[in-house]
Amino acid sequence: IFNPAAVGRAVIFATFTGASTNLVTSATPTALIANSYGWVPANADALDGFLSQVGGWSSLFLGTYPGALGETFTIAIVLIGIFLIVRKIIDWRVPVVYLGTIFVMTAIVAIITGVGSYHGIPGFIWYPVLHLILGVVFGAFFMLTDPVTSPTSAAGRTIFALGAGILTVLIRLTGNLPEGCLYSILLMNMMTPLIESLLDGKQLDILKKAKHGFIYLALVGLAITIFAACSVHPVSNPKGEKEAKVVENVEVNVL
Repeated sequence: IFNPAAVGRAVIFATFTGASTNLVTSATPTALIANSYGWVPANADALDGFLSQVGGWSSLFLGTYPGALGETFTIAIVLIGIFLIVRKIIDWRVPVVYLGTIFVMTAIVAIITGVGSYHGIPGFIWYPVLHLILGVVFGAFFMLTDPVTSPTSAAGRTIFALGAGILTVLIRLTGNLPEGCLYSILLMNMMTPLIESLLDGKQLDILKKAKHGFIYLALVGLAITIFAACSVHPVSNPKGEKEAKVVENVEVNVL
């Protein structure tokens, strides 16, 4: 039922958290942005503060930052993914729908929460891009497309990818975990038998069911997006800086 690699990583995270964290000398970008900025940097200054700690945009695209082996080099993953799509080894619908769902949902979140522009680039553009280059492209091209643990029909895979994208954003913005890709895959793996059974029947009935299922799930995703946007607040100063300012003010008052 479950993707074996995803199960292995989930077990490592759940049972050996301290040991796995000590393997790197600094926090990963996903942990940093989740813990310090709540996944929502408010403006250009906040984003620059985050990027300065991880090596900038180039580091996020080239993967020169701490992270899981193989998932950080975004450009290489995308190029290899395109190669696999061209060779028809994986279904293009899965990564396109998954990444597109994350982009649209986070763009709406940016608009609702009032995320500011970044050097002329609107918040509803740079904010979704930031989500896409932080730990989801590997899952999109190499884990969600696993033929054993995903639906066999093209319509089923589309619904599967849509659900995974919704869960990823929901976990990132409202959950306690810094990253949502891994657990969204495992949760949707459980839904694969249900998707297969719902899309069983005559071809015309399957297309009708798939269309209705996609629309209903998209509406659920929209509701979840609004809920997530109302649950988060853009952060101008990371938590560490806030605590430092509080300590500084206390010291000044004492003096």
